[in-house]
Order: sequence, then C-alpha cells, then structure tokens
Amino acid sequence: MTNKRDTNLEIMMAMNLENRQGVATVEVAVCLPIFVSIVFGFISLGLAVQLKSNSKLIGHMAATEIFRAKNADASTNAEIESKYLKLANDLGLRGFSLGIHRDSAGTFEVSTEVSFAENYSFVPLSVSPKKITTKTFVFVD
Repeated sequence: MTNKRDTNLEIMMAMNLENRQGVATVEVAVCLPIFVSIVFGFISLGLAVQLKSNSKLIGHMAATEIFRAKNADASTNAEIESKYLKLANDLGLRGFSLGIHRDSAGTFEVSTEVSFAENYSFVPLSVSPKKITTKTFVFVD
C-alpha cells in the first residue's frame, strides 16, 4: 500500500518536471536569437575583413606599379587602372572601383572602394558595412 505522502510526492515531482521543460523552452526561445545574431555578426565581420584585405592588396599592387613607372602620365594611369579592375573582376570582387589621382606635388593617391552588399548578399545588411574604402599614397620624387 502506498501512503498519501508518497502519492503527493510523485504528483509534485511530475509537476516539477513539466515546469522545468517549460523553463527550458523559454530559455531557448530567448537565447537562440541572440546566439544567431552573434554568429551572423562574426561571419559578417570576417567577410568584411577579407573583402577589405583583397581590396587593399589590389590598391597596393597598383601603387607599386605606379611607383615603378615614376613619371606616369594619364594614359599610363588609365592602363594601370584598367589592369587592376580586370584583376578585381577575375578575383570575383563585384562593385569594385579603383581611382588613381595625382596632385601638383607629384603625390599619387590610389583609392579603392568595394560594395559589401554586392559581394555577400546572404548576410543581413544591418550587421554589415555598406561599402569598404581604402586609400594608399605614393610619393614620387
């Protein structure tokens, strides 16, 4: 024979188990969106860093070629610009632009800009940069 105390204890344990399952469901419902947002944030950050390094590398390569040409004129700059725009296209960088500007002191500014959204459309744009810009300066004597 079971006494009344054992029966009450079993009922209380069953109720406690049901409550714990409900608490776990609420914890998952609260924590999962935060966790997913953090994961997408890290993915977005990694892709932005990769995109910036690729863009900066192309800018440095163009700047190095300008420095080697030293007395580059406008046609040489246009050739260099088209060469590295083709390289960016071959690497799969969409929305990439490269600008070469020379001031009166003989300093060249090589600027690159690439669109994050055109390259990685699956990442939510609320956690990613819109455009990534780099600048490189070349001083030619």
